[in-house]
Amino acid sequence: MTDAIGIIEREHTALVGVVDCLNHLAKDMAQGGAGADNDLLDAILEYIENFPDRFHHPKEDEYLFKALYERAPEARPTLDALKAEHATCGERIAAVRRTLEAFRRDPEAKEQFTEAVRDYVDFQYRHMALEETEIMPLARKALSDEDWRRINAAFSDNTDPLFDKNASAKYRTLHSRIAGLAPPPIGVGAQDAHAKARAGLYKRLKAMFGGG
Repeated sequence: MTDAIGIIEREHTALVGVVDCLNHLAKDMAQGGAGADNDLLDAILEYIENFPDRFHHPKEDEYLFKALYERAPEARPTLDALKAEHATCGERIAAVRRTLEAFRRDPEAKEQFTEAVRDYVDFQYRHMALEETEIMPLARKALSDEDWRRINAAFSDNTDPLFDKNASAKYRTLHSRIAGLAPPPIGVGAQDAHAKARAGLYKRLKAMFGGG
């Protein structure tokens, strides 16, 4: 049976790998490294610009969050905050894109680019940490079996554009391209890279929330 929470967690893991790759490249550039391959940076930004807002956030908003609004009214302030962050995510990564283009025109703009990346990475980890330490455990506790049947059925519906296999294949291909372009020891696509990405997320959760 489809596991909606499992799908969301796997999407987090994939996003963690790409975000960590961006963070690693920006740090290397800030420290005077040779700079990242333009194709790799463009592929990373294309993934981050499109996949979360087109596929990941709508699933949460329309199914998981919607059910929690009904079953756990005490979570409404947190859900409102997360949805507000979903609405601003595009502008945050657009700021990274703008500063990257400025850096490409003028090497003196490097600091603005690396700062924009740091801001985005910190935001994305705080956001996912809140979902994984508060919202997902609450969903497992508060939602009924019928709620889960409805949510999991929706996540299984390949006629829904959010879950269309052809559309999601586009982003799997892009993720694979990033994995192929990313220099060692970054790694994005291999099984051990997914494990490292997941471990990296939970390391941050523990640091942020004391044991998440």
